[in-house]
Amino acid sequence: MITVKRILKDALFEDFQLVAGDRGLNNIVTGNAIFDWETPEEIRRTFKKSDFVITTLRKAKEDKEVSEECLKTLFRMRVSAIAVRSIYYDEIPQNIKRHADAFGVPIFLFKKGYTEDIIYFVQKKIAEDANRQMAAKLARQLLGDEQNKELINEFIEQNGMHLYDNIRSIYCCCATESQDQTSDAWNMEEAILRSVERNPSAAADYSMVKAGTGILLVYTYGLGKGGVQTTAPARDNLVKELAAPGTFQLGISRVHHHAQRIGEAMKESVFAGISCRIDRETIRTFDAIGADRFLIPMENNPCVVQAYTEKLDLLRKYDDKHHSCMLETLIQFVESNGSIKLTSQKMFQHENTIRYRIDRIKKLFAMEESENSYIELYMIVRLCKIKNCIREFLLEDNL
Repeated sequence: MITVKRILKDALFEDFQLVAGDRGLNNIVTGNAIFDWETPEEIRRTFKKSDFVITTLRKAKEDKEVSEECLKTLFRMRVSAIAVRSIYYDEIPQNIKRHADAFGVPIFLFKKGYTEDIIYFVQKKIAEDANRQMAAKLARQLLGDEQNKELINEFIEQNGMHLYDNIRSIYCCCATESQDQTSDAWNMEEAILRSVERNPSAAADYSMVKAGTGILLVYTYGLGKGGVQTTAPARDNLVKELAAPGTFQLGISRVHHHAQRIGEAMKESVFAGISCRIDRETIRTFDAIGADRFLIPMENNPCVVQAYTEKLDLLRKYDDKHHSCMLETLIQFVESNGSIKLTSQKMFQHENTIRYRIDRIKKLFAMEESENSYIELYMIVRLCKIKNCIREFLLEDNL
C-alpha cells in the first residue's frame, strides 16, 4: 500500500512542512481530493476515507467557523492527510492542530508546486501500487500452483516483461543485521532497483514483486549475438551487489528456458531463500540446498507437521517439568552435525552430560538405536526451523 510517508519522498514535496498529525505519516493513501468550497455535508457525500486532500483554505476567508468544521469533518472521515497551500494562511490554528493530532491526520503547509502536479503524482503512485499488488497476488498464486499456464501468462502481461531465453528468479530478504534500515518493502524495492539500474544490459529485463516480507526479482536475459559480453557480467555483478554484506540474503533459482517455468523458478528461489536464512548464509542457490528441496514442501503435509510438532512438544513439557534444556541440547546437537564434543563446547557442559541428554531424547521419542537415528533427529529440528522461517517470511499460505 502507498503511504503518506512514501509519497513525501519525491522531490515534488520537498517544501512540505509537517505542522501536526505526525503519527499519521504511515496512513494509507487510496485517492486524492481538493477541498475548496464544499460544506460539511458535501464533504461527507463526496470525499472518502484515505483521500490525500489538497486545499488553500480559501473558504476560511469567508467563514472561519464553517471552514474549521469542514476540516474536523475530514479528520472524522479519516482522510490520509491534508496539504494546505500557503496562499491565504501561513499557519494552522491550534485547535485544528489538536484535532489533527488526536485523529492521526497529518497537516502540511507548502508554497511550491502546482496542485495539478500533486494530484497527478498521487494518482500515478496509487495506480503503480495497484499494479504491484496485482503482480504480488499473481506471484502468490504461482508459488502455490507454479504450472498454471493462465496464471503465468497473466503474470507476464501484468508486469510487461520481455522474455529472453533464460529465466532466473532471486528471492531477496533483508539481512537480519540490517532489518531496521531496509526491511520496509519500499526501501527494499528501491535498493534492488538501484542495483539493477547500475548493471544494465540491452538483452535483459526484470520484474519485481513482493512475496511475504521479501522481494522476488524475476530476471530474464539472452546470451546470443554478443549477449555473453554484455548480459553475463551485468547479471553476475547484480547478484554480487545484492549480496553485499549486511544488505540482503539471496535465494537463487536454477536457470530455466521457457516462460511456463517462471512459477517454478520463483518457488525454487524462495526455497533457496528459506535455506539461506536458516543457515545464516548470504547467498544460496537452489542446487545447493540439499535435503531442503525435499523437506520444505513437507510443510504442506499435515501428518508430517503433526508428527514432528508432537515430538518437540514432548521435549518442551519435559523441560518445563524437570527444569532441563533438552530441546536446546537437541538443536545444538543437530547444528553441530551430531558431534557430542562440539555440542558440549557450545553449551559449556561435559560430554557425558550431552551424551546422556541425547540418549534421553531418543527414549522420549521412542527411537531405536540405529544409524538412522541422527537423520530422524536432524529432520525434526530442520522441519521446525523451516516452519519458523516460513512464518517469519509471512509465506504460510503461499507455499
